[in-house]
Amino acid sequence: MSRYKLSRNIAIQEPDAADPEYLPEAYRRGYFVLYHKSRDREYLINETVRYFIGKFSTPKNLETIISEVADDVRSESSLVSDTCTSFVRFLRKRRFIIPEDEEELELTTEPCYVAGSSINQYQITDVLVCKRTIDIYRAVDSASGQKVVIKLLNRKKIRRDRSFLKERDYLEREFLFLRKMDGNSAVCQAIAFEEDQQGQPFIVLELIEGEAIFRGIAEQPQISIQNILGVFSRMLNAFASLHAAGIVHGDVHSGNVLVTEDGSVRLIDLGLSISEHIEEKQVVKHGGVDYYMPPERINTTTLNKFAKGPSFASDVYQVGLIMYVILYDEFPFDGFTWEELSASIKGASIDFPLHSDSGDPVPYYLIEVIRKSLQKDPQARFKDAGEMQAAFLQGLSQTKVPALANA
Repeated sequence: MSRYKLSRNIAIQEPDAADPEYLPEAYRRGYFVLYHKSRDREYLINETVRYFIGKFSTPKNLETIISEVADDVRSESSLVSDTCTSFVRFLRKRRFIIPEDEEELELTTEPCYVAGSSINQYQITDVLVCKRTIDIYRAVDSASGQKVVIKLLNRKKIRRDRSFLKERDYLEREFLFLRKMDGNSAVCQAIAFEEDQQGQPFIVLELIEGEAIFRGIAEQPQISIQNILGVFSRMLNAFASLHAAGIVHGDVHSGNVLVTEDGSVRLIDLGLSISEHIEEKQVVKHGGVDYYMPPERINTTTLNKFAKGPSFASDVYQVGLIMYVILYDEFPFDGFTWEELSASIKGASIDFPLHSDSGDPVPYYLIEVIRKSLQKDPQARFKDAGEMQAAFLQGLSQTKVPALANA
């Protein structure tokens, strides 16, 4: 049976050493901060997780772990076997522990290129985002002078060749989805799919000068409810066109919906998108922003966080949540740990105030559209963004409001 050792990328911090603004007082007892160096990510863990991690201070196999835990709690091995197996699987998945004979590579968290360098014919002007496996750059096409965005899969951030090839497939699939929306002004346009001299694939995208939808509206403190309705109308039109093409976005949140200076709404980042009808062999990449996850897609345990992949119904939920947050300037649920947040998403009832955060009356039809989109049961929501858009426009047509700017 394989033996596992603690990853050298792991460091556990005592709660008293954590930033008090980051870790509230309520979580300074019974919790610890685990830092994963290669992912540059911090995790809040409880005493149970720390206990299991501590078991691997020397290499051990699952059978030994089960035996030691059974002795510690004075129980039979058969009674703790399932729990131990789940925890070890979780620690392996998170790369907190690794096979004893694995040589742990030094993975970078830095971008592959810097401002002033070139990727093929593209001159890098700025590093926009440095994600776990992806670098995103602002660049200029030296041949045409066009300003573009480069989304590159950084090989130095990925441990195994097999994982690199899988991530490459995801990136190419995103390109194909974007090309399917070619000519649709509501979706970011893909220009090319290329490789650099190191064999690292990248997508060349149009550069969209815009702000995330929440920030774009928040920066207009005097914006009227009528203009907000105009933004909602254009956002719904964008998602309706995506769904009409048979594409599930899969990662809807404020940062992936941009509002440009002229008021246009543009969708970006189809990295987690899937086809409406998933083929049997199609691999679904799970993920997304925690606060935007719909109840049917999540579990209330960190050991198995995601329950299923995205769908039109989950997109509808997330679009409705964007609308809710814009109107009321808060999420309808909360929680500091995943267990608290996921329980709130799954169980908390949602209030729909009659006035927005700025004091404007919220049209009744709009409340009902958002209410239906945020139903816990996906079957009770609109079937897709097109149906949601139709309900919104029907309500809008029956309500006496001034003409929508840029609608």
